[in-house]
Order: sequence, then C-alpha cells, then structure tokens
Amino acid sequence: MRSRRVDSTGKVSWKAVAAVLVVVAAAGVLFFVRGPWTRVVAPIWPGPTIGKDLGFSVGAATLSAGGSPVEVFAFDEVVPGGAFDRAGFARGDVLLDYRGSDGGRRFLSAVATARGGAPLAVRIVPGGNGQPLEQRPATELVLILK
Repeated sequence: MRSRRVDSTGKVSWKAVAAVLVVVAAAGVLFFVRGPWTRVVAPIWPGPTIGKDLGFSVGAATLSAGGSPVEVFAFDEVVPGGAFDRAGFARGDVLLDYRGSDGGRRFLSAVATARGGAPLAVRIVPGGNGQPLEQRPATELVLILK
C-alpha cells in the first residue's frame, strides 16, 4: 500500500515534496563534497619525538623574574651525551626567542627545519627564579643538526 500526503482537496502537497527534495539534495551535496574517500588530515608538526631523537624535552614554566611571574619555555630535560648536551644546553635553560603560548611548538618546528642542515641560532639564559630574563647572562648557540 502506498501512502501520499494530500491536502484537503485530495491533491499532492507540493510543499511536502519540495521539502523532501531539499533534504535529499543537501545530503547528496554533503556526500559528494566530503564523501567517504576524503579524510581529515591534522597539521603535521614534529612533536616530542624530535626531542627524544636529539636528547631533550621542553615545556612551559612560570618563573619569578624580577619579582613578577613570567611564562617561559625551558628545557625540562637534557640527556647527558645527547646532541643538545654536547651543544651546551642544560636542564632549566630558558629559550628567550620562543616565548608565548605557541613557543614550544615553534621551537620544535625550527629544530625540525634545522635538521636539514640549516643553522639555527638559539638564545638561552639560566632558568630559575631571580633577575629579570633580560638581565641574565645570555648565551647564543648556533645549531647545525644532521
């Protein structure tokens, strides 16, 4: 048995038919624009594995510098004998050029780029509470990673 939507005069309701067609058309467009063959790809960034390969990890820290709290990215770990240990980095060193909420990501991306042989200049100061960062003795290290 077939059913049809009819109005009081016994005719097919074209509004109902139009609504069904709109829904079917929208579903078809969504299927073809983002069909089963597409996939969402997350942005690629080097992540913590590059640090593991080179013997370091960085993380966000809050220091009291000059009496004020300062958000920084510092070395959580520098593996003895690793590439960053041999370059002169130490646990707690603060990355001056990579401040801000995306500093760790920018640093890891810069390190990944430098692995191709491009030099990477990094300014660091000793971590810990105390003087303002700008008044601490800064060291600039130029890395060439292969």
